[in-house]
Amino acid sequence: MRKVLISVILLLIVLLPLLGVYGSVASAATSRVAIVKELKGTVKVKKAGGSREFTVFSKMSLNEGDILSTSSGSSAVLQFANGTSEDDRMSVSANTVLTFSKLSSKKGTTTKVSMLSGTAWVDVKSITNKDDEFALETPTAIMGVRGTHLLVSVDPESGVTRLTVAAGVVNTQAKNSATPDSFDVFPTQNALITNDETDGSNITIAAVDLEMLIKQASGDIVRAILQASAEIIQENTAKMDRYLDELAQKQNDQDRVKTNVENILGAITSQAVQSGLLTQDQINRIIAGIQTQSGVTIDLSPKTLTFTAEEKRKQEEQRKSEEAALQRMKELKLKEAELLSKQLADKLEKERKNKEEENKNKLQEKLKKAQENYEKGLSEAERQKYENEKSQREAEIAKGSSSNTANNDSNPSANPSENPNTEPSENPNADSRLLLSLEVYPSPNPRYVTTIVESQQAYVLNNEPNTTTMMILTPQVREGSTILSVTVDALSVPRSSNAFYFDLKPGKSIISITVAEIGNSSNQQTYTFDVYRALSSNTALNGVTVNGTVGDLPYTANPDQINEDYQYVFYVPAGMKTSYIQFWPTASGAKVTLNGFELPNGQLETGILAYGLNTYVVQVKAPDQTAKTYKVDIYRALGSFLNGVSVSDGYKTVKKSVDYYTNVKGSTTSITVTLDMEAELFGNLVSTSFSQATISKGSDRTLQINGLQYGMNLFQVQITDLGVNQFYSLFVWRGIDIDISGKVTSGDVTYGMEWSSFVQDPDALSLWGTMISRGAGFENYILFSNNDNNFSYYLNDVKAVFHPGIDDEHTVSVKVDPSVGENAYTLRVETYPGNAVNYQLHLYVTIPLP
Repeated sequence: MRKVLISVILLLIVLLPLLGVYGSVASAATSRVAIVKELKGTVKVKKAGGSREFTVFSKMSLNEGDILSTSSGSSAVLQFANGTSEDDRMSVSANTVLTFSKLSSKKGTTTKVSMLSGTAWVDVKSITNKDDEFALETPTAIMGVRGTHLLVSVDPESGVTRLTVAAGVVNTQAKNSATPDSFDVFPTQNALITNDETDGSNITIAAVDLEMLIKQASGDIVRAILQASAEIIQENTAKMDRYLDELAQKQNDQDRVKTNVENILGAITSQAVQSGLLTQDQINRIIAGIQTQSGVTIDLSPKTLTFTAEEKRKQEEQRKSEEAALQRMKELKLKEAELLSKQLADKLEKERKNKEEENKNKLQEKLKKAQENYEKGLSEAERQKYENEKSQREAEIAKGSSSNTANNDSNPSANPSENPNTEPSENPNADSRLLLSLEVYPSPNPRYVTTIVESQQAYVLNNEPNTTTMMILTPQVREGSTILSVTVDALSVPRSSNAFYFDLKPGKSIISITVAEIGNSSNQQTYTFDVYRALSSNTALNGVTVNGTVGDLPYTANPDQINEDYQYVFYVPAGMKTSYIQFWPTASGAKVTLNGFELPNGQLETGILAYGLNTYVVQVKAPDQTAKTYKVDIYRALGSFLNGVSVSDGYKTVKKSVDYYTNVKGSTTSITVTLDMEAELFGNLVSTSFSQATISKGSDRTLQINGLQYGMNLFQVQITDLGVNQFYSLFVWRGIDIDISGKVTSGDVTYGMEWSSFVQDPDALSLWGTMISRGAGFENYILFSNNDNNFSYYLNDVKAVFHPGIDDEHTVSVKVDPSVGENAYTLRVETYPGNAVNYQLHLYVTIPLP
């Protein structure tokens, strides 16, 4: 009992780690992802729960909750997968936004995609049982898919959803409605889902409108439709009876419905060529590609669809319904814009008043501090003089503001136009200046005064350093005059009491002050003042970012990561083929240049990155043209160009470093080797045979090997990328299909049935067999079928010869004298002189029962 318990414990110790491994594998198998198979243009993704957008790259995995968006001129092909198996495929057109609402494979395969705008073609293959689900949701509809090929588009202007089915059946249900409509949509039908007046959804079904279909689809989408032709035809053929039951209202209408379903692909092709979306040459290449991949010849010659008068009437109703939806959406957006405009105007006015009050308080505080600082630096006599001037100026301002309403003894009339003698007299010796002086406070620098000279109206103020960020102006006007406006570069300047303030930009600014005589609006004078603030000499960088085609996060270097040579260093993976470098200058207006050319927005496109070191030297030019040189080094890792190989007919391969090994049967003379590598690198591959067999490049990353010799065949593959060569070896062992039997004889008596058949283990190159011993007086032979007379068999170096008593020229044998139990022999098979295959032959001998 104790021994049994110990054995059980030891067994559990051995199995527990394995159970853990298989448990993790089972858990991993429940995950479902969407893999980016093909990519064109700029495609962005916002990861689940995040707010930043990242650039999508080929083979990137997208998960539940991710939001994918394609820009203008871009597209993507997504392949949905559970672990290592792939099924559904979605081709996404430009200007499309969608999110993966649910991706799961725990209880059946579940795929739910919400499409907010744009166009997508979907090939669904994951529906194999009742637990599988594929649903596509738009703002107006929910579509449940059962093994189908369909085209869906959401118009961003009208909010309308269009669904066209090429194969299978799609159940479509309206959204936002208390009693939602639900319809099954069949091939050659189009469903239009619109928002009705009550904010619900309304579904109408009509015959497919090919002209509208081509307008909503891009060339990439139509290509995806046609590339699925073989599957579409196969599915429609299998489901034709159901289509006819649903679509053919009368018995004599079945032929027309059937012909329409069969002609749908040819009709789409014809419309695409007529519209210029695809050329006939492109169509021919698609047909050739389908035949190469599936072996099926597809007829995509021009076809037409025939519709009844009722079907055409429903098509026209759909067009009008879509136009009405578009008009409703325009009116709704106009109302929203008007409401938003009013709300925005109210908000801006409120903010303006608050800002004006805030700026007024700040200005008064600044003026108060500036005045206090100024007075602190005055002597007692200067302070007294300043106070007198200040009091006199305030009195003049008060008097000037009330002069137009004060009583005049010589002119008791309140209306000056009633007494022409009140016009100012023209005294040639009088001072004609309306503006007497301008006090300037260039914060944080000291105050100064510019005195206005008669007949001069253009002035140049002091040059300011780059540190001067604000300027306060206090104009001194003549008694009886008022300031009409103060502008800087034609923009109005806010006023607080008798002071005007503004932010001083780098470079030249033109200040304009217009003053008018009170009671004589025709007497206006405008004075201009040029002021120059020095440009910044700051050439610093806030940091450098390298964005590439791999990884969700960019590579960023901050200012404290730079070395003494102003050099930034980045290490990126081998998969980052291209990248762009973003420079972030500290100073506003600073430019980044490469070889004298300015980089737009401080961004440098690197092109293809070489393996190892890539160096880029740029200059940062400050606004005052001060320049500093920076260097960016990007080290791209060197990965393996070849990730693995697989051999046709299910032969297993073993990888050792950069060598791959496989064993094939003796009857196999040709194999196809599939390479797991980047498609673009296949063109840079060179294969070499070091045996009598031949090796050549096939299509789609495959190698064809013919004429395999018995024994070991060696091949070499050389892959070149960006001037870097990598070499891989492929060892193919072709075994021999040996037919071995045995005989036990005594005189003329043969006991051949006392042997069991030999079992061959091609991987271990071992042969196993058993026999029953007859003891003394019996002779034992091992027989080899020598169908190929060129083969020679040696057992422990004893050559097999024609067996006595057997009238068969192809059978040779070796006499053996085995003992009871296991007997081991070395079997050498010479296929031709100098080439031999060695096996271990194991013979187990038993004693007959009494």
